[in-house]
Amino acid sequence: MTKMAIRTGADCRSDVSGLLAAGLAQAGCANHFAGFHIGLCVGNGWIAGRSAIEDLDALPPPRLDPAEVALMHEEVVRPVDASAKPESDLILRELQSIMFAYNIGILKRADRLQQARVALDTLMEKFNALAAPHTHELVRLKETEAMLLAARFILGASLYRTESRLSHFREDYEARDDDNWLVWVDITEKGRVPEFSRTPIPTPLCSATLVTRRPTRLAERHAASRSRRFDR
Repeated sequence: MTKMAIRTGADCRSDVSGLLAAGLAQAGCANHFAGFHIGLCVGNGWIAGRSAIEDLDALPPPRLDPAEVALMHEEVVRPVDASAKPESDLILRELQSIMFAYNIGILKRADRLQQARVALDTLMEKFNALAAPHTHELVRLKETEAMLLAARFILGASLYRTESRLSHFREDYEARDDDNWLVWVDITEKGRVPEFSRTPIPTPLCSATLVTRRPTRLAERHAASRSRRFDR
C-alpha cells in the first residue's frame, strides 16, 4: 500500500481494460493497523467482484484465436532446455543482496540507487541467458522474472520521487514535499523500458497540509510549565 499497487476508481476498475484490483493490490491509504487488510479485502473485494460481473455481462461471448494461443505458448516454453541447469535460486540470491541492503531499501540516496540499477541491469542480462531443464524450474524462472521487473520499478520510482514520505526515506531529500509529491507515481511502458509520471492524489475530505503547530495538550502543558517557573 505504501510501495506498489494498482490505482483504481471507487468501482475497483483500473485504467487497463479488464483489470480490477482489490485489497492490498489496490493503491489506497497508508494504514498498517491490525486487521485493516482483512476489512479492505472484504469491502472492496465485493465491489471488485460486482464490477467484474457487470463487465462480463456487457461483453460478447469470448472467442479464442488459435494462432495467438500458439504464440503465447511458444513464448512461455521457449526457455525450456533439458540440458540446462536450474539456476533461478542463484539469481534470486543476487537480487536479494541488491534490494535488501539497508542503504538501498531503507536509507536511500541517488548515487546508491543508480549503482543498484546498474547491478540490476547486469543481473537481468545474466537472467536472460538462463534456460529451464523442466517445468518446475520454468515456473521459478517466471517468478524470478517478475521479481526482477518489480525491483526495476522500485528503484526507478525511488529515484523519481525526490522527497521522503512514510517508508520511502531519501537521505538527499529528507523533507516531505506535499507541494510537488502528493501524487501517485505511475509506471507505464515506453520502448520496452518503464517510464515514470505523476498523478495528483485528490484530497476531497480534508487537507493534506502538514500541521506545524504543537498538539493542543502539549502546548497547554508547555504554557503551564512556563507559568510555574515565572511564579517562583
